[in-house]
Amino acid sequence: PDFLQVVASNLKGGMSFEKSLLGAIKPRFTILANEMAEVSKKVMTGHEVGVALRELGQKYDSPMLRRTIDLMIGELESGGQISSLIDKIVVNIKETKVLKEEISASAISYMIFMAAIVIFIAPLLFSLSYNLLIVILSFGSKLSAATSRVAILPFSVSEVVVKPDNFKYFSIIAISVISFFSSLIVSIVEKGNIKSGLKYIPIFLIGSLLMYFIFIKLLSVAFSGLTF
Repeated sequence: PDFLQVVASNLKGGMSFEKSLLGAIKPRFTILANEMAEVSKKVMTGHEVGVALRELGQKYDSPMLRRTIDLMIGELESGGQISSLIDKIVVNIKETKVLKEEISASAISYMIFMAAIVIFIAPLLFSLSYNLLIVILSFGSKLSAATSRVAILPFSVSEVVVKPDNFKYFSIIAISVISFFSSLIVSIVEKGNIKSGLKYIPIFLIGSLLMYFIFIKLLSVAFSGLTF
């Protein structure tokens, strides 16, 4: 938008469109300045300005650049007020940039929220369930033994057959599945495609499993006084 603002100022000052592009080339525009210098060279060597600009638009995978170039070329060919069109394009680009920044901030917040759930909250809940299962099994076995010795009780408590190791294996599989699909969801939110989320899979998977085993150790110490 800053480059287009300079072009619009040159046009309002009475320059032709080709000279306005050349006069807007400043070192602070870096890559764009180099590209526009190439466009100016092509125009000076006999190329049409529309052809030179379209070649620039095809060089980069930027829908915004291509749309801007098509609008300017269309206005040039129709003989309209190119300076007023460029002013509108500048406003539109700036509004789009602000909107993208807001979307990016929302995406980052969502990614942080997802990462917190996958790496911290889910492992914490599974490790808490694992330690609670050990406490319940310990309590259940003692209660079952006590009720079996007392024949006058009208009820009996059978021993729980769930094995903590089986629950641990289930937790590892569940956390791995959650990490895998969460990385894909984060990728879709951030980039709009699944392929770019492959880099998040090892981060989420290793981080969540590591935190799971750490939480198990810490909670085992905290729950050690509750086992019978």
